[in-house]
Amino acid sequence: MTNRQKSVWRRGNSFVRQTGLRIPRLGAIFWLSIPSAQLLLPVTVRCQDAIRVSQANQAAAAQARAVDPSLYNVAIGPVGLRFQGQAGTELNDNVTYSKANPQEDLIFRAGLNTAVYWPVTEKQTLSFSVGIGYLKYLKTTQLDRLYITPDSALAFQMYAGDFTFDVHNRFTINESVTQSPSVSGTGDFSQLRNSLGTGVDWNLNKLIFSFGYDHEIVASTSGTFKYADLTSELFILRGGLQLNESTQAGLEAGGGLTSYDQQVLNDSTHFIVGPFYQAQITEYISGKVSGGFVKYSFTRNGTAADLDDVSGFYADVSLSHRLNQYFTQTLSGGRQFQPGITANLLDLYSVRYLANWNVSENVTLFTPLFYEQGKQLGGVVEKFDRYGTGLSAGYKLTPKLMARVAYDFLVRISDVRSREYTQNRLAFDVTYTY
Repeated sequence: MTNRQKSVWRRGNSFVRQTGLRIPRLGAIFWLSIPSAQLLLPVTVRCQDAIRVSQANQAAAAQARAVDPSLYNVAIGPVGLRFQGQAGTELNDNVTYSKANPQEDLIFRAGLNTAVYWPVTEKQTLSFSVGIGYLKYLKTTQLDRLYITPDSALAFQMYAGDFTFDVHNRFTINESVTQSPSVSGTGDFSQLRNSLGTGVDWNLNKLIFSFGYDHEIVASTSGTFKYADLTSELFILRGGLQLNESTQAGLEAGGGLTSYDQQVLNDSTHFIVGPFYQAQITEYISGKVSGGFVKYSFTRNGTAADLDDVSGFYADVSLSHRLNQYFTQTLSGGRQFQPGITANLLDLYSVRYLANWNVSENVTLFTPLFYEQGKQLGGVVEKFDRYGTGLSAGYKLTPKLMARVAYDFLVRISDVRSREYTQNRLAFDVTYTY
């Protein structure tokens, strides 16, 4: 057991003494609540597929190792639970993401976040988390919709000797066009994504092998984009060498098959291969980098424009810096390929910056900034740029009640002028932890 695992285990024992909730030696799912005001800027869109499976499995393993028992504020026998309620409003000057006919509206939202953790045995854990809510538009009522936060999942983990097995079902319904850079001209866009899969880690002390598989279904919740409904089979194989306690390097390879329910966009297969490296560079700076070669091949079975094989490099780089107890910052960027929504393929470069200011014990500020440059191939052929910034401020009114206000500015520029838009949003919400 590493020093970090020992520290987590000691925190778990302390929690057991205080609450009677029994926490196993290894793992649980980490609960993360994302208030609506912090969702105003785009989250990272769907990554290059096989790498996304690898990153999701790594994130689940890291969350298991970093379990904080205090996150579960209700204990029922051996089961830990967490509940949060949320309500807020948003003033948006362009809910249709349109240049020609922007429409302003006032949006109301209400949601509930729930997390459950059950240590079935010493070496088996079951966890569930979901954030579900509803958006109500005052004027454009046809845009009213249900949303499910991206961290929603059901997961079962089992530990056997040097092996860790993970079976999971991850699901989300995106809440706005902001999360899909290739969509414009409509606010009526929402997709259900459901990934059912498994992951296996084989830990040989200094050498760690991982395998991941996901069966993913993407389904539009409105009729307009039904042609983009798809099913994907995604695989990843990863081998890493633990150079020291905080540094790992290795190689990953993977691929996938994507097929559409309707014959509009073309089915595809792809594969990737490349190295990765992650390290705690200094006490306050950590970094991760991965990259390599990716190739997409298309089946000419859709009505969208035919597309020859596409190959190139992918990259994912991030750097985190904690200056002191009051200020942390993260810089990330890279290049991704992904199946398109209005075209066969999206080639996307992006860079993002986030500063977190802990002004005081009760006040926190977030200052995000991002830029994206994309190119669509086969279908709606387009080159575009998106950039945005904002400011989010949170204030802890009581130990259980948090209020946030946020402003967000977003611009999309395209060589297809009708697909451009500018958007301003001002939001306020409160979150109560039971």
